[in-house]
Amino acid sequence: MRVNVIRGCLPVSGRLPCFLETDMQSRFSHHLKHLLLPCLAFSAAAGVLSALFITLFKIGADHVIRLSERLFDAARATPLFLLWLLPSAALAGLLASLLLSFSHSCKGGGIPTSVAAIGGIVPFHWIKSILILPFCALLTYLCGI
Repeated sequence: MRVNVIRGCLPVSGRLPCFLETDMQSRFSHHLKHLLLPCLAFSAAAGVLSALFITLFKIGADHVIRLSERLFDAARATPLFLLWLLPSAALAGLLASLLLSFSHSCKGGGIPTSVAAIGGIVPFHWIKSILILPFCALLTYLCGI
């Protein structure tokens, strides 16, 4: 069977030559495997992990705030409890300060620090930050700040 060619590029039948079809199929599977699926999978994993960390922090913050309210109510009811409450609040603040000095990437405000970390100006250690920053935040919530 003879295949007619229009201007030398595609056959009249409308189908691509078999060597081009397999090349397009391999290109599509390459894009699917190496571009589309990793982008979707990593985006979904980042979203799920972020939601999990935020939910756990919110639950922990609610418990710590309730504990703080109970401690301050006990201090109002029993003034001698202040002798224990004030030094322990100072100790919690000192502990939070020491932990924040251990991880320099946790210092400062959110967006400027993030821009500096992306630009390479400030070193960013995400494992330290993901452990230290929520713990220090919960300590300050416990102190009633």
